Amino acid sequence: MNTVFLMFMLVMSPQETWEQANRDYTDGKYEAALTGYLELYHQGIENGALFFNMGNTCFKLRKMGYAVLYFEKAQAYLPGNEDLSHNLNLALAARPRAKTDPNADQMEAKIRTLMHTVPYLWVYILTAVLLGLSGLAWFVLFYKHPGAKTRVAVFSLGLLSLLLMGGVSYQYHYLQKKDRGVVLKSEEPIRSGPSSREDVSFTVYEGKRVKILARSNGWLRIRLENGYNGWIREDAIGTI
Repeated sequence: MNTVFLMFMLVMSPQETWEQANRDYTDGKYEAALTGYLELYHQGIENGALFFNMGNTCFKLRKMGYAVLYFEKAQAYLPGNEDLSHNLNLALAARPRAKTDPNADQMEAKIRTLMHTVPYLWVYILTAVLLGLSGLAWFVLFYKHPGAKTRVAVFSLGLLSLLLMGGVSYQYHYLQKKDRGVVLKSEEPIRSGPSSREDVSFTVYEGKRVKILARSNGWLRIRLENGYNGWIREDAIGTI
C-alpha cells in the first residue's frame, strides 16, 4: 500500500508536465519537451495550445511532417490564428520536397486559411451573390449590345464563371472533409493496390497533405489535391 502511494506521488500532474515541457522548450531541450507534450496527448488531452506547441517543437527538431500534422490539428481549435497560420506556412516551406509543388501548396494554404476564417454558410451565400451579379451583368450586356459576338462573349464569360465557381467549391469541399492526413515518412511509394506487391504509381514526400478515401488491412487509399490517388501504408500517414 505504501509503495503504491509513493508511486502515485511521483507521477507528475498534467499541469506540472505542461509546465516542465514548456521549460524544456525554452531551454532548447526539444526532445524532452516533445516527450512531455506527447505524454499529455496520450493521456487524452487535446487543445489548440498543446498541438501548437507540439508543432513548434517538431519544427525545431526538423520533423516537418509531424510539424505540419500538429499545426493542422491546432487549426481546429484556433481558427484564424495568425501565428498558427504563419508557422504552418513556414513548416510547409521547410519540407524537404517543398519546391516540387509550391503553387499547389500556396493555393491550398490560402483556401484552408479562408475555410478557417469564413463560416461555411457564408461561402455558399457569397457564391450565390456572385452568380446573381454575373447573371445580371450578362443580361444587361446581352440586351444592350445584341449580336453574334456579344452572344459568344456572354456565353464564354458565363462558362468561365461556372468553371471557376466549381473549382473553388471542389477545393473547399476537399479541404473541409475530416478524413485528411499528412505524410510522415521522408519518402513513401503510392501503389496501385493495398499490397507491397502492387506496382508503384508515384511517390509522396514528408509533409504532403492528402485526403483519405478508404482503409484496408493496414493500407490507406489516398488522393492528392491534384486528383492523383493510390494506396499507402497506414503507418506512413498521420490523421488530422
